[in-house]
Amino acid sequence: MSFINWGNESPEQLAIRRQIEQQALFEQAARVRAMRAGNSPGVAGGSIQQEGLPTNAIEFVLNTAEDLDFEMYLEVTENTSCIIDWGDGTVEEHEYFSGVGNTTSHLYAEVGEYTVRVTYADPTLIREMSFEGEDENYSTLLSITGLTNLTNLEEFRADWNQLESIDLSGLTSLTYVDVSDNGQYGSPGLSTLNLSGCTALETLYADDNDFSGGFPDLTSLTNLNYIDFDGCGITGTVNISSLSSLTHFDFSDNTELTGIIISSSQPLGESGEILADNCALTQTAVDNILVALAANAINNGYIDLRYGTNAAPSATGLAAITTLEGKGWGVDVNS
Repeated sequence: MSFINWGNESPEQLAIRRQIEQQALFEQAARVRAMRAGNSPGVAGGSIQQEGLPTNAIEFVLNTAEDLDFEMYLEVTENTSCIIDWGDGTVEEHEYFSGVGNTTSHLYAEVGEYTVRVTYADPTLIREMSFEGEDENYSTLLSITGLTNLTNLEEFRADWNQLESIDLSGLTSLTYVDVSDNGQYGSPGLSTLNLSGCTALETLYADDNDFSGGFPDLTSLTNLNYIDFDGCGITGTVNISSLSSLTHFDFSDNTELTGIIISSSQPLGESGEILADNCALTQTAVDNILVALAANAINNGYIDLRYGTNAAPSATGLAAITTLEGKGWGVDVNS
């Protein structure tokens, strides 16, 4: 529960609420220190593991080399605060301010894996969260839990980390997700991505991960207009025909992907490229894609089905190409 309502209170009321909140947060920090002093079991650096995760908290495990910063970025809709147990004996209070980007960082002195718990005064105020690893100068996430507690989250980024599983289910305000490139730095890559109930989601970057064991269930995400799954080891056939708002996608460099099922009612090609180059699409799959695109109402799109072991189109596919080119499309296929 948050005691903050800074937009509607008098200075006197604000001072009282602020005092109450700070006291509650510092009491929580004291409890964490007491638990650590009692030699609670943990991981490298003295981090503690607690059973159960409060509904106002998230927890993540990170991997760091010596003297590497770990950063997280937040945007909030109202001023708020949190307590962060960094897992190395450091517990801090942080304030976050609306209307600006808030970057919080921590420098670890020792190599290791650390479990970090962030307890928010009001998790419903968090609008955007980023854990962008970027390069080898940053520590990287190994796991993260509690994201579903951030019920009003709109944008989430965790690219260039080492995550293998992410649960964002039920976040009905979420519009943008970038979890690409988790298959870097020797990690297998993200293999489980739960987006069920994320009905407002519009943009999804999930490239350079490992979905060889199964493609994520996107069937209910009818507001999705762009998906990127290039280089994800996807095999067999993916069916994205239920994504009724989809305008462009990238499935390139999935060398065992044999089919992509789309619908002629989708607005594919309207505002971006359709990429499935360097795959293993069968001739039937190539023909069906071209026929579906030729039957939709979009002009001046672009599709690339070249390279890899993608089949050349049959006479049926070639006829569809003629129709597409007549509508101003650019079409590249194997011959």
